[in-house]
Amino acid sequence: MERSDRLRLAVFYWFGFAAIIAALAFVFLTIAGLQDDLRDANKARDALVEQVQGLGAKPVVGATGKTGARGEPGKDGINGVNGTDGSNGKDGTNGSSGKDGSNGKDGADGAAGKDGKDGADGAKGDKGDKGDTGADGPQGPAGKDGQTCPNGYSLGSAIVGTHNAMVCIQDQAFGKG
Repeated sequence: MERSDRLRLAVFYWFGFAAIIAALAFVFLTIAGLQDDLRDANKARDALVEQVQGLGAKPVVGATGKTGARGEPGKDGINGVNGTDGSNGKDGTNGSSGKDGSNGKDGADGAAGKDGKDGADGAKGDKGDKGDTGADGPQGPAGKDGQTCPNGYSLGSAIVGTHNAMVCIQDQAFGKG
């Protein structure tokens, strides 16, 4: 639905809503006005009754009186004549299916069957647990000394801050190489 269609629909709903509210307000105000008119008419009637009585005549209508006591209940009426029998009704619809019955008792065991053929080999099993650690082997030959500084550098002492330190110094710095 396009935006313009939605806008038209919203405007239509708002005008409809406003019309309903206006109609309800009109009905309410009309009823309130009729109540006032009825009250005024009853006052005028009562005044007219007093005026007619004051002139010595008997008014046709009188002032509104109090509601009287409730009367005794009346007697029950006589029974009426029996009516004719009605026609037969239509057949009803079929009922829903019932629940399944309970299972019966198990039968007696049958005779033992003959042995079947050997089955095919099964799939390869999962990998087993890790074994124990083996014994230590013999000691290997001694290795050659490792170089403590890269080629072209030699180990020398130096003062770093307030500490003596061993550092790699480039061979060319001391005329070596």
